[in-house]
Amino acid sequence: MFVVVLAILTGVIAFVVVALRPAIIQAAEFVLAIPDLLQQLAERFGGSSLAGYLASPEFADQVRGAVDGIVEFAAEGVGAVLGVLSGAVGTVFTAFTVGAITVYLMLALPRIKDFGGRALGDEERVGVLSEALRRDRWLRHRAARHLRMRGYHLESSS
Repeated sequence: MFVVVLAILTGVIAFVVVALRPAIIQAAEFVLAIPDLLQQLAERFGGSSLAGYLASPEFADQVRGAVDGIVEFAAEGVGAVLGVLSGAVGTVFTAFTVGAITVYLMLALPRIKDFGGRALGDEERVGVLSEALRRDRWLRHRAARHLRMRGYHLESSS
């Protein structure tokens, strides 16, 4: 699972670096060159009403606005996709972290109990700790029994 997420993330980063960045740079260059391109078109159509329309600053502003809108829409779309992917990657890493900590604590619980007993030092304090842990086990057992009576089926009720 981790390898798949890492491969997807690498692919997205490669896409942004290889394809998207040059496309944005070219779009910006195109927007800056619109007046010159329209002037060249006007010269080709020399003297016609279309030439006058193409050479007008209003038409250049309309074309620039349309291209800016397309570039902005594409950038927002890519931003949304990257946001969703980053959320998915964050969720996977969070689940992995919770799972790893859970497994570690399950495996280390006997050592933690032993350390707690050694840290308490006094036999009476160790007895209180043992009583509290037994009581916790008793409360969990009672809660599991209550859930089973309500119709919930649990795999283990230790």
